Amino acid sequence: MVLNDYLTTLKSTLDQHGILLTFSGPFSQEIIEVLGEAIKKHIMSDETIKGNTLNIFSIFIEQTQNIKNYLGRPHFAKESADFHNSGMLIIGKEKEHYFICSGNLSEKNDIKTLVARVDEINAMDKEQKKAAYKTQLKQSRILVDGQPGGAGLGILDIARKATGPIEYSIISKDDRFDYIIFTVYI
Repeated sequence: MVLNDYLTTLKSTLDQHGILLTFSGPFSQEIIEVLGEAIKKHIMSDETIKGNTLNIFSIFIEQTQNIKNYLGRPHFAKESADFHNSGMLIIGKEKEHYFICSGNLSEKNDIKTLVARVDEINAMDKEQKKAAYKTQLKQSRILVDGQPGGAGLGILDIARKATGPIEYSIISKDDRFDYIIFTVYI
């Protein structure tokens, strides 16, 4: 059966790349909670990351909430199922570091703004990130479509916990949307 071959090939590919967990589809609060529990159980059993357990979990939460909140914006309500199912998350381990990779379809203008913010944060040193985080905490939250969001506190928190810069790549899809992928190492 072709599906059996595909499944074993997929499993082999996941193992080769150190991928421990992957999810693709619509992100609901319930799905995030179930995945969160699975991640907690796995990382709690890994003796090599004792000090980073909370960092891994909080970055997972931030990235999945970002996908859920972005794809759930009211002005996207009439978009296709492909759009709403475009969220994806991968958690893996490469040598002594865990990585969390997330992606989803986004409007090109939103990606441009977000990437500029990520580049700005990536250029900061540790102390600058800490100061920017404190400043953002003191300011009122940014609103997007009347909802909290807009690459404020969360992305700064991710950058502070990451062991290197936030990596991203953009895959062109059509005139309106691109697929944005973020990778964070802990």
